Amino acid sequence: MRLRHLLAIVITCGALLSSSIARADVWELLNPSLAELREREFAALKELESLGDLKIGNSCDSIGSQFHMSETRPATPPFVQIDLGYPQKLDTVVVVPAVTGISNEGQRSYAFPTAFRLDVSDDQEFADYQSLDQYDDTNLESKHGLPIVCRCEPIRARYVRLTVTELAKVANRWTYALGEVMVLDGNRNVAIGSQARMRFSPKIPPRWHFDYLVDGRTPLGSPIENDLPALDGAYSVPKLPDDEKWMMVDVGKVMSLQEVRLHPIHARQGNSLPGYSFPRRFRVELFRDAELQNGSVVFDSRDETFNNPGNNPVTIAFPELEAQFVRVTCIEPSSIDPNRMGLSEMMVFSDGCNVAREGTATMNGQSDTRGPELLNDGYASYGRILDLSKWVGRWDRLRTARRELANSEHDIAVAEQVAYRRGRWLGGLSLASLLGVVAIVGVVRRHKSINERKRFRQRLAQDLHDEVGSNLAAIARLGEVAELESSEPQSQRDWQSVRQLALECTDSMRETLWLLGGPRHEGGESFERLRNTSQRMLPHATIDWNLPESLPQFDEQSQTPRELLLMFKEIMANIAKHAEADQVNVRVEYTEALKITVVDNGLGTISESETGMGLSNIRQRTAKLGGRFEFESTPGQGSTVVLEIPM
Repeated sequence: MRLRHLLAIVITCGALLSSSIARADVWELLNPSLAELREREFAALKELESLGDLKIGNSCDSIGSQFHMSETRPATPPFVQIDLGYPQKLDTVVVVPAVTGISNEGQRSYAFPTAFRLDVSDDQEFADYQSLDQYDDTNLESKHGLPIVCRCEPIRARYVRLTVTELAKVANRWTYALGEVMVLDGNRNVAIGSQARMRFSPKIPPRWHFDYLVDGRTPLGSPIENDLPALDGAYSVPKLPDDEKWMMVDVGKVMSLQEVRLHPIHARQGNSLPGYSFPRRFRVELFRDAELQNGSVVFDSRDETFNNPGNNPVTIAFPELEAQFVRVTCIEPSSIDPNRMGLSEMMVFSDGCNVAREGTATMNGQSDTRGPELLNDGYASYGRILDLSKWVGRWDRLRTARRELANSEHDIAVAEQVAYRRGRWLGGLSLASLLGVVAIVGVVRRHKSINERKRFRQRLAQDLHDEVGSNLAAIARLGEVAELESSEPQSQRDWQSVRQLALECTDSMRETLWLLGGPRHEGGESFERLRNTSQRMLPHATIDWNLPESLPQFDEQSQTPRELLLMFKEIMANIAKHAEADQVNVRVEYTEALKITVVDNGLGTISESETGMGLSNIRQRTAKLGGRFEFESTPGQGSTVVLEIPM
């Protein structure tokens, strides 16, 4: 195959590969699973985008409850236990991390347990209980401050216990902290106002206290989705400073009520102020008739200051009461805005439904265009209010999407490493293939060059044989004819010498042509050539040949016959130059190796160094063939040369 053909194939393959890369990511070609993983990552990102900007961060003073810090782990797993007061129906438990700062989604939690489990029971000591779920890796929730939402089939239980099986480590000490534990029955958080139990929990109001685990104040903020209303809330502004500031909702008829939720104003104008104008002390009353007589007080802060709830709704739960009117009266206004009371929404629940949405809101005085209809329009300051179950579901979706994104990113990183390894392997294979092609091309070119040189030598040998050989043959023939036709003895001897010289030149030329690459000969013909060489180089000596009955057959591709001829000619040349021998004996032995022994009766005084490079060349040629060379010389007794060549 010509080099240009190989280049054409490489270019074609490169064009096809480039076309494939243009249609797909090169790493996806090396690892097809990357495409599916990136689709999963894209789907998780789309889910996060659809959820919008879910804010995480404290907007009030209280954080939650913390287990005391210790240099050693506790002997028994610590726990938090919520007493709902009596067996109640529940379908969801939400564990909210403690967050110490104000930030958007992505805020790290503080000392969230590394692992925990959730159980419920009607027995305070949990001798008999039902397991809800177990969480062995909360790194994602800790990193992003995300709540863990545990859903279950609706069950009835009085106690909910969170057992910490692996504490967090803060400043090289063991501890854990929680922001809130929510227990949902549909759209109600039945844990609000219940009794929380957490041993070895420091009480540091208004930041840390186990009661804060069930106060409804969480870093998750209002249960809303982003849908910014025109106004952030309504204000009760009496005409006379001493008049009461109050807001009221008429639900339309007397019905059984169980819960009131008051959403503070998160002021948007100027500085962002959560809980703006929320009263420091207030009273919530229920009335059956419009005269507002003989009301039932379901909440009264009395002389105790009510801490600013931030942007968290204030939930007031109570046993079922028959009423039509729900009124909130300000006893002491906010110190920031003492002339008015503000709320963004009043919600009144009957059997889990907000009946205030279909009712009528009123208040004592209003500010500008902020009418009482803002109190039951379904909007808090920053968005549309959601049912708790739906709102919690959004946080669960966020957590799931975050986990899916984290898993996808990890799996993509692993898959990319696989693709990179395959790329390196493919690159190495391609380089090896390229080197192999180059080597093959080099070998092909080398063999081509060898064959061309061989053909040249053969043509040269043939031309010399045809031209010079025919001329020498003609000279020998002319010498023979002239010898026969000449009558003078001297002329006959001269023509005989011419003929003999021409024949010797012919034999010498044949050897030379054979060394150049002329026709090869087998076994006996090679030894016949050695015989002719010895007679030509030692014309005045008697040469005795001792040959075995069977002679070796040389390999067609072997260089042994040529090397053997060159070494033999060197031996004959040394005898002719230095030995002055008139008797030479050549003995050939052949078993597993070819052994040639040459003995002369010459002076026997020459040494290997006296022959110049002759014997040294013989030794080197013998070593190249893997054979053995010996030379012995005794003064007055001639010399002995032994060649032994493996066959």
